[in-house]
Amino acid sequence: GSIVAALLCLFQVDLKFLIAYSSIAHMGLMMSSMMNLNLMSINGGLMMMLAHGLCSSGLFCVANIIYERMGSRSLVLSKGLMNIFPSLNIWWFLLVICNMAAPPSMNLISE
Repeated sequence: GSIVAALLCLFQVDLKFLIAYSSIAHMGLMMSSMMNLNLMSINGGLMMMLAHGLCSSGLFCVANIIYERMGSRSLVLSKGLMNIFPSLNIWWFLLVICNMAAPPSMNLISE
Protein backbone atom coordinates (compact mmCIF):
# COMPACT_ATOMS: atom_id res chain seq x y z
CA GLY A 1 0.00 0.00 0.00
CA SER A 2 2.76 2.45 0.77
CA ILE A 3 4.40 2.03 -2.65
CA VAL A 4 1.10 2.73 -4.42
CA ALA A 5 0.51 5.78 -2.19
CA ALA A 6 4.01 7.07 -2.93
CA LEU A 7 3.40 6.69 -6.67
CA LEU A 8 0.07 8.51 -6.36
CA CYS A 9 1.90 11.40 -4.70
CA LEU A 10 3.90 11.95 -7.88
CA PHE A 11 0.82 12.80 -9.94
CA GLN A 12 -1.28 14.61 -7.33
CA VAL A 13 -2.30 18.25 -7.86
CA ASP A 14 -4.52 18.65 -4.78
CA LEU A 15 -2.67 19.78 -1.64
CA LYS A 16 -4.73 17.83 0.89
CA PHE A 17 -4.66 14.63 -1.13
CA LEU A 18 -0.89 15.00 -1.50
CA ILE A 19 -0.43 15.31 2.26
CA ALA A 20 -2.81 12.40 2.92
CA TYR A 21 -1.10 10.05 0.45
CA SER A 22 2.27 11.05 1.88
CA SER A 23 0.98 10.11 5.34
CA ILE A 24 -0.16 6.72 4.05
CA ALA A 25 3.27 6.09 2.54
CA HIS A 26 5.06 7.09 5.75
CA MET A 27 2.84 4.99 7.99
CA GLY A 28 3.17 1.98 5.67
CA LEU A 29 6.94 2.24 6.00
CA MET A 30 6.59 2.55 9.76
CA MET A 31 4.32 -0.51 10.00
CA SER A 32 6.69 -2.65 7.94
CA SER A 33 9.52 -1.58 10.23
CA MET A 34 7.58 -2.37 13.40
CA MET A 35 6.77 -5.88 12.14
CA ASN A 36 10.37 -6.84 12.94
CA LEU A 37 9.38 -6.81 16.63
CA ASN A 38 12.81 -5.46 17.44
CA LEU A 39 13.12 -2.94 20.30
CA MET A 40 14.94 -0.44 18.09
CA SER A 41 12.35 -0.69 15.30
CA ILE A 42 9.45 -0.29 17.74
CA ASN A 43 11.06 2.79 19.33
CA GLY A 44 11.78 4.21 15.88
CA GLY A 45 8.20 3.55 14.79
CA LEU A 46 6.76 5.29 17.82
CA MET A 47 9.09 8.25 17.30
CA MET A 48 8.11 8.37 13.61
CA MET A 49 4.41 8.37 14.52
CA LEU A 50 4.92 11.32 16.85
CA ALA A 51 7.11 13.30 14.43
CA HIS A 52 4.89 12.59 11.45
CA GLY A 53 1.78 13.56 13.40
CA LEU A 54 3.30 16.94 14.22
CA CYS A 55 4.53 17.57 10.66
CA SER A 56 1.36 16.40 8.92
CA SER A 57 -0.95 18.41 11.15
CA GLY A 58 1.15 21.50 10.42
CA LEU A 59 1.02 20.77 6.69
CA PHE A 60 -2.76 20.35 6.81
CA CYS A 61 -3.01 23.67 8.70
CA VAL A 62 -0.94 25.50 6.08
CA ALA A 63 -2.93 23.83 3.27
CA ASN A 64 -6.15 25.05 4.89
CA ILE A 65 -4.78 28.60 5.16
CA ILE A 66 -3.84 28.46 1.46
CA TYR A 67 -7.34 27.21 0.63
CA GLU A 68 -8.99 29.99 2.66
CA ARG A 69 -6.91 32.72 1.04
CA MET A 70 -6.73 31.42 -2.53
CA GLY A 71 -10.05 29.59 -2.78
CA SER A 72 -8.42 26.52 -4.31
CA ARG A 73 -6.37 23.52 -3.17
CA SER A 74 -4.81 23.01 -6.60
CA LEU A 75 -1.03 23.20 -6.90
CA VAL A 76 -1.42 24.55 -10.43
CA LEU A 77 -3.50 27.55 -9.35
CA SER A 78 -1.37 28.45 -6.34
CA LYS A 79 1.99 28.86 -8.05
CA GLY A 80 2.70 32.49 -7.14
CA LEU A 81 2.25 32.20 -3.40
CA MET A 82 5.88 32.99 -2.63
CA ASN A 83 5.38 36.59 -3.71
CA ILE A 84 2.00 37.00 -1.99
CA PHE A 85 2.55 35.16 1.33
CA PRO A 86 6.30 34.87 2.06
CA SER A 87 5.89 33.89 5.74
CA LEU A 88 3.40 31.15 4.86
CA ASN A 89 5.86 29.83 2.30
CA ILE A 90 8.59 29.62 4.94
CA TRP A 91 6.32 27.56 7.20
CA TRP A 92 5.40 25.27 4.29
CA PHE A 93 9.08 24.77 3.42
CA LEU A 94 10.10 24.00 7.01
CA LEU A 95 7.27 21.51 7.51
CA VAL A 96 7.93 19.73 4.20
CA ILE A 97 11.66 19.49 4.95
CA CYS A 98 10.86 18.13 8.42
CA ASN A 99 8.45 15.62 6.87
CA MET A 100 11.17 14.46 4.45
CA ALA A 101 13.55 13.74 7.37
CA ALA A 102 16.05 16.56 7.00
CA PRO A 103 19.00 16.40 9.43
CA PRO A 104 17.86 18.32 12.53
CA SER A 105 14.36 16.79 12.53
CA MET A 106 12.97 13.97 14.63
CA ASN A 107 11.91 12.14 11.45
CA LEU A 108 15.57 11.60 10.53
CA ILE A 109 16.33 10.05 13.91
CA SER A 110 13.31 7.78 13.71
CA GLU A 111 14.06 6.59 10.17
